[in-house]
This record gives sequence, C-alpha cells and structure tokens, in this order.
Amino acid sequence: THVRNFKKIVYKNLYKHIDLVFYAGLDQLKYDIIVHPGANPADVQIQYLDGELALNPEQGSARLNHSSGFIQEAQPLTYQMAESGKVIIPSQYKINKAGNLTFDIGHYTPNVPLVIDPQLEWGSYYGGNNTEQTRGISANNPDEIYITGFSRSIENIATSSTHQGTNQGDFDAFLAKFDA
Repeated sequence: THVRNFKKIVYKNLYKHIDLVFYAGLDQLKYDIIVHPGANPADVQIQYLDGELALNPEQGSARLNHSSGFIQEAQPLTYQMAESGKVIIPSQYKINKAGNLTFDIGHYTPNVPLVIDPQLEWGSYYGGNNTEQTRGISANNPDEIYITGFSRSIENIATSSTHQGTNQGDFDAFLAKFDA
C-alpha cells in the first residue's frame, strides 16, 4: 500500500536550537534530544496529560503511572562528542513546578552540541483505526505480555493477512502478544 518508512525522523527546532530525533535502535524505537550551541537544555519539558509522575533518585529514573499501565524511563545518557570520543555528562530527571519532566544537566561545554538520550524501558501502543477496549492483561514471564479485548478496527490491529478484513459483528475479539 505504498507506505514509506524511515530510519530516522528529525523534528528541527522543537524548542529554539533544540531538535528531537526518533530512530530505530537495536531492538526498540529510540529518541534523542539534540541541544545545539546557544540553546538551553532547561527549555525541554515533557508533559504527560494524565497519570502520576514520580522520580526514583537512587536509580535516576522517572515513571509515569497511568490507569492503562506505566512508562518507565531509565536515567538519561547525556553526552558530547570530542576528538577522544563521547564525553559523558552527568544528568538526571527532575519535575518542574508545572509538573513536567525536565532534565538536570551537569557541567558541559556550551559551544558543542549536547545529546540527551532518554532510556525508555517500557512503553507500548496497540490499536487500530477505530475503537479498542482491553479486557485483560497477563504476563507469563518478564519478557512476554498478553492482552485481550475487543475491537471495531479492521486496520492496524494485526499483521497483514492474519485476520479477517471485515468485522463479523459490532465488535470482534483480539488477543495480542508483546515480546520485550
């Protein structure tokens, strides 16, 4: 169906002189925040519209608890490139007065691009082009999660050619497996 795909997507100037880059990592979708010279990393704010945001200072991680699950971000890897290679910059998450997730960045060289590489540990999306409702979730080990429910979608709900192309009622059932 002529769907284009990309290895990397760059949102230039998401904030002034700050880019957001999505790319395919080894086994997951990754994103980096590129802070160019003249930019302020404190301008970066991640706003979650629902849920409870909490920090784990011992691990440097952040976790959003939500009614449909959670998103876990491990301590960000922040660095600058030098002739000798990557120079690691101390960093951690913090929550600002507005309740948004931001970054506390240690000393860095402001005239060299700074890369903030958040480490998403868990997050997922599942759904099609209409209405889905999850009715159950189970894990048989730390690496496999199953969800079941019902859907009105006929697109993006399963791998192509593995399901019927029309609904056989108002809603049809689904069972999905996610591997870590």
